[in-house]
Amino acid sequence: MAADPIPVPDAVASLLARPALTSVRARPNLESWSRWLIGLEGAQAGLDAVGDEIDRSRMCELTDAFITDGEIVSAFVVTMVWGYGGDGRGPFRTRRVLTGSDDPQDAPLNDEVVGRLSLAVDVARRDGAVEGYRYLNRESLGRIKHLGPAFFTKWLYAATARGDRDHEHAAPVLDERVLRWINEKTDLRLRHSYTDDYAAYIGALERWGRSATPQRTTVDVEEAIFNQTGA
Repeated sequence: MAADPIPVPDAVASLLARPALTSVRARPNLESWSRWLIGLEGAQAGLDAVGDEIDRSRMCELTDAFITDGEIVSAFVVTMVWGYGGDGRGPFRTRRVLTGSDDPQDAPLNDEVVGRLSLAVDVARRDGAVEGYRYLNRESLGRIKHLGPAFFTKWLYAATARGDRDHEHAAPVLDERVLRWINEKTDLRLRHSYTDDYAAYIGALERWGRSATPQRTTVDVEEAIFNQTGA
């Protein structure tokens, strides 16, 4: 196999030379989540499925089951609980997304939002991670108010993992922690507002993963970076 023509950044090579860490387990305050999401059909079912803690693998299994059953709200709630972890802002922000409201406390579920979340699953599974990103990143397509790339890539990941945290077509998460680390430690300059930058990000993760011994998937590399930023 020919060597990749673009050298691996030293920081990436050093990171991937270390053993992979155990996936972070989110331990949510379910009481707070229940209070904020009360009255939103499907939300409590998602919370009930989570339990006391949830990691990547469990999140992927749960979301795939809910998506298969057409329970998009339940799947999205599970993804956000995992994505926010112990961040107490998660319940409020998730209700804000699902209602499309700036003042969401008593606002109802927004059917258009649910439809866009569902269509994002279809686009990403059919056309790939980059097109899923494009759909949710463009106002003229499927952008959802209050759901920026840091968290809509978590939804795309959940959708494309298809129940397997390490699925070959899983869309890697690009949150603020990962983006900042890459911009500081490598020659890449990623911007959330550009879909082409997300495509470049996936390409870089693939190259870096191939360089590791043993080789790592794009999800492995993304998770290693995420874990490193929390150190």
